[in-house]
Amino acid sequence: MSILLHAQNISHHFGEEHCLKNVSVTLEGGQRIALMGPSGSGKSTLLRIIAGFLAPVSGTVQKPRRISTVNQDFQLLRNLSAIRNVALPLVIAGVSAQEAQEKAHTQLKRFGLTTLEQKPVGFLSQGQAQRVALARALVMNPELLLLDEPTSALDQKSTREMLSILDEWCTSKKGILMITHIPLVAQWCSHSLHLEFGSLTRQEREE
Repeated sequence: MSILLHAQNISHHFGEEHCLKNVSVTLEGGQRIALMGPSGSGKSTLLRIIAGFLAPVSGTVQKPRRISTVNQDFQLLRNLSAIRNVALPLVIAGVSAQEAQEKAHTQLKRFGLTTLEQKPVGFLSQGQAQRVALARALVMNPELLLLDEPTSALDQKSTREMLSILDEWCTSKKGILMITHIPLVAQWCSHSLHLEFGSLTRQEREE
């Protein structure tokens, strides 16, 4: 399998507070890695650095060109409909409005949201909005998904349905790095990395 992501010796600090200390992550095609650890351990900072939203103080990141992220706040436009939220990144990328709408509809259908696609996101439940955010991430056909607690607003049934969709998506040329504290999600992943006080404490391979 080819290496999709290689983050080496990543360190970062805010003022005198060191939130990451020489953390390295390697992710190969087809892998799903759970990033785990207590609050404040540096998980979200690491994801932001890998996504390119934050520059590390030291270390290097080699990553694919196409990356999609889903943050805990979803970053959806509340006044726009679900389908327009999903289609918008495609339109910005130069895809025609009609094709963007068709691809957005296909993704929303995968998540069981076609009856809600014309509804403004601000009127959706947290769980529904979370699925819209995931649909928007997948519509860009990324090689790497970076997810921050992607099932936090989902019940167990919806969580299993989402994992089934991601399982189908995660082929040998794609990969997922996700922050999670939910055992069901961690067990679904192929590997788990544990951070504590900004350092990688252990790595586990799920059976």
